[in-house]
Amino acid sequence: AFIIPHQPRLDWMIWFIPPQFPGEFFWFDRFMYKLRQSEPVVTRLLADNPFESAPPRHLRVMAYRYHFTNAETFRQTGHYWTRELIGEFPNVPRRYP
Repeated sequence: AFIIPHQPRLDWMIWFIPPQFPGEFFWFDRFMYKLRQSEPVVTRLLADNPFESAPPRHLRVMAYRYHFTNAETFRQTGHYWTRELIGEFPNVPRRYP
């Protein structure tokens, strides 16, 4: 299924998971299953494959809330974002855009 505006990027899709739309877990569960097997069709979606030598024994999904930094912070640090840990999936509070 496509969401308007169409954003087929993995990072965009993952943003909607914990626990926004439980009906969308079907693809996320499959993604995690294939990631545990270190399937090339899935690891190619990642910028770097951290599992080249062996499939992972365990996976953990941490969820963060991101905020833009202000101009002063950006000048001092070069960071566009700050983040705060909100929990480990699936025990994550509902997010509101």
